[in-house]
Amino acid sequence: MPSKAAVIAYHYHVLSGHPAHFDQVEIRICAAHRKGYSVVEITRIIGSRKADYPHAVLVKRGEIMPGKRGRPAKGSVPDSIALYLRKRSLSFSKWCAGWGFDLTEAATAIRSVSEGVVLDALRRDFPGCYRKIKGLDKHAPYVRPPNCPSPKLEAMVIWDDREFCYRAEQLENRQVRGYGFSMEEAIKNLKVSHNFRLMLVRLAAGCEV
Repeated sequence: MPSKAAVIAYHYHVLSGHPAHFDQVEIRICAAHRKGYSVVEITRIIGSRKADYPHAVLVKRGEIMPGKRGRPAKGSVPDSIALYLRKRSLSFSKWCAGWGFDLTEAATAIRSVSEGVVLDALRRDFPGCYRKIKGLDKHAPYVRPPNCPSPKLEAMVIWDDREFCYRAEQLENRQVRGYGFSMEEAIKNLKVSHNFRLMLVRLAAGCEV
């Protein structure tokens, strides 16, 4: 049974509109994937450094298979891609699962620099890695993040007499709100609402979804 604090926190999330924001973003992430965008490309488009959230969304919604759990066998992950995977918070297994690759076949293709679907995926997701192993002078074409403005978040915080908590509102659009037991919590929840709305804008601009 959830604690009282957890119930209150969930109530504030609902008041802030987070479930609706989360659902819309997840639906559009799935739509982008169906259009052919990879997990890492979607991560880049939404403006995130870590790919664990888009990967988790696609797994949860049945779009891709989860990566094989457990520590990989020593030497099974090509050294050339290991650093790039860590930067995106992805295991080699999860990356392969996102593309539907066999682990051993993908590792072999990368180590031998064999042209084909695996190396093309590497070019799209990790252009720096692809450039390095191919010995290129510049990056090969890849999907870049959309040029979307990220407006500074300006807000006001007031006491909501009806909900008996604090309410933070974005000055530019007062329908973007965050609620909380404290002013800090209300602002934190407002930031979540603001960031997820920005993701929707970036997905629309970068993937047309």
